[in-house]
Amino acid sequence: MATSTDPIATSAGMALPSVVTAGGRVITLPPEIVDVVLELLGDGKGTLSSMTCTSKSMFDHTVKFFWKTATLEMLSKLPGTPHNRRQRYAGAIREINITIGPYQILPPLHNIMFSQLKRLAITHDSMQPVYIPRMPPGCHVNLAHFMVSSLTEVRLTQAANALGDFSMATLTAGNFLPHLARNCSQLETLIIDAKIYAATSKDLINVLGSCRRLKNLGLGSSTGVLTRYNAFVQIIAHPRLTALHQWFGPSLNQIQDALQQASKPALANLTDLDMMVDASELTWLLPHLSHLKRLRLELDYGGVSIFPFLSRMTTLVHLDLRYVDGFLLTGADLEELYPLKNLEVFLYFGHEQDNPPPHTNIAGLIQPSTRPCELHKLQVLSIGMHDCWHVRQQLLTIAQIACNLKYLHVDGTFDFRLMESSRSVLFPELRALVPHIVYQTEMPGSITSERAGALASLVSRHAPKLEGLCFTGPGFGQDVKIAWEALHENREPNMAYYNVYPLAPLGPKFLQ
Repeated sequence: MATSTDPIATSAGMALPSVVTAGGRVITLPPEIVDVVLELLGDGKGTLSSMTCTSKSMFDHTVKFFWKTATLEMLSKLPGTPHNRRQRYAGAIREINITIGPYQILPPLHNIMFSQLKRLAITHDSMQPVYIPRMPPGCHVNLAHFMVSSLTEVRLTQAANALGDFSMATLTAGNFLPHLARNCSQLETLIIDAKIYAATSKDLINVLGSCRRLKNLGLGSSTGVLTRYNAFVQIIAHPRLTALHQWFGPSLNQIQDALQQASKPALANLTDLDMMVDASELTWLLPHLSHLKRLRLELDYGGVSIFPFLSRMTTLVHLDLRYVDGFLLTGADLEELYPLKNLEVFLYFGHEQDNPPPHTNIAGLIQPSTRPCELHKLQVLSIGMHDCWHVRQQLLTIAQIACNLKYLHVDGTFDFRLMESSRSVLFPELRALVPHIVYQTEMPGSITSERAGALASLVSRHAPKLEGLCFTGPGFGQDVKIAWEALHENREPNMAYYNVYPLAPLGPKFLQ
């Protein structure tokens, strides 16, 4: 039989996971490491196994390499590993990142020291198989033994299903907050989207008082009990907090009390705010957010427009507003955003029915608004309203000013008069145009085909770099799409541009 000329195959067939030193001592690679090596290297397993066993430093390097980030499968092997090796592997773990399903039980790890752990991330995925369907899906974990002094990040989150719904299951945990406050002074990120049994607002206050390096705080829909009473006072007074993600925003009384008790400017360092709140309550906070760069809100109207307050927040880069009731976005509201010269992303979604007034002439050209607009840096614009009738002039103004616009999404009726009303190219950098439907009066089939071709040519002229035209609704828009694609048969769309507008609800659960 001919011998193999492949050195990897030869060594794989000859090498064993052990080596004999000059003194006759046999060094054997532990089976846990061998298993990982075999899985990763396949046919080259013997080569790396032999190299690993040649020296203690190589062995130490392998341990640190493979155990730096621990999965659930790796953690499950720890309890059955001999004590000395088990503690050695646990001491090498810097990150635990696991996903658990309903009724899944974590391995018994309470007697193992994770002395170098820096990041703990647990995601509960309700879409994994449920083996006891007669019970509501959920999972409970105990985390106190993970609260070590080296810890800088804790994330307990829910995975979204295909519809972006996070509420199908519940992740619960024992009250680890006292251990966190006592042991984890280096903590920088705390995201909790789980129910913490027996935890109170006092526990959260103690964490805020002890973890003075905390920069990112996220509190999900199951943590309402933690923010009762005077917890918000401690939140806005925290010296280093730069990101706050709170599913249920504070009440008006909590905001007023917190601002009165603040010994220094409240939320002075905050650059990122994500909150579900009433608009009338939010107006008390906005004047204090002088350094905010990212604002993401789910709002109840509350009889107050927040747009006049937003006009003074010139540091904003990302603005995402979603109204859960019948707020009607007007042209005057949109013009309040004109001074935001650093704004790059504006996403708006409302539930209003924005139809043209009766007996209105919708055949004439659109005139831009006369107010000066400084949205030169805008790259992403998404307007979610039924017809965008009341903001047609403002959309044209923004299109003329925002020369770097790359993504335009209109979740309603798109009016091609935006392009017909401009002699110059409107969207020189646009990559994706995503309307819902196109307003078009009924006409004979042959005229419809001609009109679709004319609009496709209009799109090509005003958006020469367009990679994708996607009408999400039925009707005449699909004819325009087919005509446009016929003009650009060889153009491959970059699908990343279609993922700008997230379908998932707001809140820290969205932050992964």
